[in-house]
Amino acid sequence: MSQVIDWILSHITWMIGLLFIIFFSSIMITVSQYNRFEYTADQVISRSGGLTHSAYKILKDESEQKYHDMFQVSVHDLTKLKPNEITDDDRYNRKPADYGADVTYYIQIKVPFNVNLGSIHVNNYIRAKGARTIQNEVRLDPDGDSN
Repeated sequence: MSQVIDWILSHITWMIGLLFIIFFSSIMITVSQYNRFEYTADQVISRSGGLTHSAYKILKDESEQKYHDMFQVSVHDLTKLKPNEITDDDRYNRKPADYGADVTYYIQIKVPFNVNLGSIHVNNYIRAKGARTIQNEVRLDPDGDSN
């Protein structure tokens, strides 16, 4: 009888260890995806004259196609606003930034979190945000056209 109990306990320990490895791996994959998106956002925004409409569109498409809409960029912290109060002015700048100017933008992270344990069903998102500051690398001529 003690051998059966030892066998069951050893398998429970293995299952808990396996679940911990899967959970930790999913966190590391999400961090890796965030780092890749953050690098892409830095490059697009610095080469677009700031977070302009075109840069916003590129990054929105990137997030939808490669990351299942897990990331959103904006010029303001959208977590402080209600969804019906958010305008395009909160998402991107209307005019490009000056050459060499600091451009601050936010990346909102939305990671799906689903748990189904019998009668307990949790279907929600884990949300976080991060602020980034980069320099604009686009020169503008006096007429406002980029070179």
